[in-house]
Amino acid sequence: DKAARKGRLRLDDRAAALARKAIVPGDAAASSLVERIEADDGHGQMPPARFKKPLSDAKKRLLRAWVEQ
Repeated sequence: DKAARKGRLRLDDRAAALARKAIVPGDAAASSLVERIEADDGHGQMPPARFKKPLSDAKKRLLRAWVEQ
């Protein structure tokens, strides 16, 4: 919902995700999405630690594999 969206990153819009380099197909290391889900310092971490819903290691691996494919 555009009215409720707080950030400008759109992962449901391929062109927007690619333009912002959130997802770099075939290159997880260059994808900010992967960088943020693997962050453990709280800075830029996705999902933010304050939500207390961290991704499991299995889900992180799945997302990394998806970007690589």
